[in-house]
Order: sequence, then structure tokens, then C-alpha cells
Amino acid sequence: MSPPLPQEAAPRYRPRPASNALKEIVEDAMEELFRLWDERFLKTYGPLHQRVRRILESFLRCGDLHFGFLRLHCDCGKELLLLFS
Repeated sequence: MSPPLPQEAAPRYRPRPASNALKEIVEDAMEELFRLWDERFLKTYGPLHQRVRRILESFLRCGDLHFGFLRLHCDCGKELLLLFS
């Protein structure tokens, strides 16, 4: 078994950007979709299901440290942040 790494040798967490191209598209279009649904689509498709709203809002929170994470720490000095999805 190899000796534990010194603390300064442990890799540091580098967060990914909180946003990416797909998240930006969803975020930009989501509010407009919610605002215009009844006017444009209600007669043809019925009301926007609450599940659709929850899924889109959850998608935008996925992988964002502000909404929670689990810190995993090993005896060897390695540390990992597991973002909630």
C-alpha cells in the first residue's frame, strides 16, 4: 500500500461553468414559454403540465454547487465534490 499523498499534492476541485450553451437556451426560452403558453398553445395542446415546468427548472439547477453537493474525502488525501443532479 502506498503512503498517503501530502495534502498539497491532493487535486483541487475546479468547478465547471455554472452555465453552458444548452442551459442558456433553456433559461432564455423558459420564461417566455411559461408566459405565452396559454395564449399560443392552450387551445391546441391544453394547459402546460406542471411536470414540464418542474423538469425545466430542475435541469437548470443540475450541477450547480449552489443547490447542493456531497464532499467525498479519502484517507489518501484525495477529495471530490459530487454535485447533486
